[in-house]
Amino acid sequence: MTVRAARRALVALACAGSLAAVPTAFAARTAYFAEPAADEIAQFAVGPGGALTPLEPASVEADRPLRLAMTPEGDRLYATADDGVLQYEVAGDGRLTPGSPPLRRVSGVPYAIAVHPDGASAYVTELLRGAVLQYDITDGGQLVPKDRLAIPAGVFPSGVAVRPDGRTAYALVAAGSRCSTLVQAAGSHGAPGS
Repeated sequence: MTVRAARRALVALACAGSLAAVPTAFAARTAYFAEPAADEIAQFAVGPGGALTPLEPASVEADRPLRLAMTPEGDRLYATADDGVLQYEVAGDGRLTPGSPPLRRVSGVPYAIAVHPDGASAYVTELLRGAVLQYDITDGGQLVPKDRLAIPAGVFPSGVAVRPDGRTAYALVAAGSRCSTLVQAAGSHGAPGS
């Protein structure tokens, strides 16, 4: 893929919500996007003026990645996929390597993902149950189900977001692009589902 084609894809995927960019001190300025048809996540260095340069390798294997989310520190990247959530470690230069374990299995159809601003929790929409699944993020980056795993969200929750202050999570549901307020988002300072 040429850099010009990658830029067009990056803009298109940013609109579709499957882009993750890292402007943090931990990793180099990098951008990632999911390519479900190619079973990969593309990885780019972001240079002056936003110029994209493919990292080496230009992509990592991923089984049909859909949506991406990154920890605030930029040291972990998560991607929803058919069987669950793919877990990646991000090196200082931005390159991805599979986490251990590389996949957190999820029953149903995981679709969208968001990470709490404190980096201690992740939220995954599950389309069949109409729920948002809650996970703790361990110090090693693994997703561990919270005591109250599923929060009802409504019909076909296709998006999830957490307010920057971390106090509330929202799910986008099918009823006319309506947002459903879930519960107070539980990061490292709150009880799950409280």
